[in-house]
Amino acid sequence: MTTFRFHVELTLHGVVHFNMGGDLFQNYSPNDWIFMLHHANIDRLWWQWQMNDHMWTIADRNFDNTTASLSTNIAYYNEPISTVMQLGYGSMCYQYASDLIRPQAHNSTLQNTLINSLPNDVLSTWFPITAKLPAAAAAPNITPDIAASRPGKPIPYPMEYPQDWINTRAHDPALANSILKDARDFVTAMNNASYKSPY
Repeated sequence: MTTFRFHVELTLHGVVHFNMGGDLFQNYSPNDWIFMLHHANIDRLWWQWQMNDHMWTIADRNFDNTTASLSTNIAYYNEPISTVMQLGYGSMCYQYASDLIRPQAHNSTLQNTLINSLPNDVLSTWFPITAKLPAAAAAPNITPDIAASRPGKPIPYPMEYPQDWINTRAHDPALANSILKDARDFVTAMNNASYKSPY
């Protein structure tokens, strides 16, 4: 959980705050209209992670620095954390459209897209579970020249965070640099394989 949390914080979450700038980069970021859209997406991504055998995983600290648990009350709400861990139940009376698709059908479409877009070495390094599927073993190895003919754009590299941004959020600079390096290595591997992002 801790690794997942910091990877999301220092990539998908933080990079939007940092690159959008303006109010979104300040301590009053909820003033920016895109804040709620951005955080709804982070919530959606977290839900997808939970759906992969992490439904009740929690690793956090309380205000008094004790370990939080599912029975810990949420500050100001007097409600245990367990009541907000599962979408579609209790007070979490919503779901994301992507979750309405049958997970197996959705996952197989995504896996086939990866298998048919990436060479075996990139698959095995960055998508090891997908690389072990029978469909991956049966698929022809995708070469960069085949991938380059597909529509889309190369994935952009994540920007480095300013040191003061890392410090004000109490992040470990070594961990932040390690996560940034992993993200850049991933982008390099994908771009060297001529993977094209549809976004």
